[in-house]
Amino acid sequence: MRKQSKPSNILNTLKGSLEEFKSSFDWDNFIKGLDYFNNQLPSDLEKLITDLSNRGWFIYILEGDFIDLPSKVNGLIGKSSDEQDKFLENYIRLKADDFKRQLIETYPNRVNQIKDAFDTHDTGKYYSSIPTFILLAEGIGRDLLPNKIGIFEKYSQKAKNNKSGLPKTDDLFDNFSFTDQLEEVIFAPFRIKTEITENTDKYITAEDKKIFNRHLILHGLSDDYGTEVNSLKAIALTYFVHEALSHYLEREKENKP
Repeated sequence: MRKQSKPSNILNTLKGSLEEFKSSFDWDNFIKGLDYFNNQLPSDLEKLITDLSNRGWFIYILEGDFIDLPSKVNGLIGKSSDEQDKFLENYIRLKADDFKRQLIETYPNRVNQIKDAFDTHDTGKYYSSIPTFILLAEGIGRDLLPNKIGIFEKYSQKAKNNKSGLPKTDDLFDNFSFTDQLEEVIFAPFRIKTEITENTDKYITAEDKKIFNRHLILHGLSDDYGTEVNSLKAIALTYFVHEALSHYLEREKENKP
């Protein structure tokens, strides 16, 4: 069950709620006022989400109530990679039970898969939880986009078009009307190359084996991926696919004549 419909114009909603946000913002750390929402926030978030995606963090920035956005902004924008990682590790730990509940309610056909994924994570069996979450994310993508593309499919580097190496989910947005810049940012991980989907044909180092990469994990090329952090990233990925594709389908419905 969807908790709420996303507003048609996200930035206007955020600006209209500015008074509520004031107490949550650390105004000393970034530009104050409405100009930040109008001019700087979308570009800051675009850079942030691109950087996080390339480190294996897939975050649906509008998760929770709109009042929650400032805490994410404060915890992530302008922070070091280590600070961002710590913030997201704590955030996903805090939200995991709620994510599990929402996924079970929304995908009853996958209830056993969802429970097993979270149970193995909760008991520290990360070598089991991580591939289970990756497959769950792909399955949810197929549930939401039947007869369409898989969320991890991508164009060949030799493709004779302007999408060489890009994920095929970029095709979803070829004729999509975005309401504003922030909505474009939300869908960015479906439209850019990221570390999780990169095929690794080079010599695989010991460090490579530690990263959150679908190809290395599911093709048996990594034997050192089983960490809590990678499992938290896998939870975040699964929830991102659920929320972002659900948002996409709501908006696609609105765009139909």
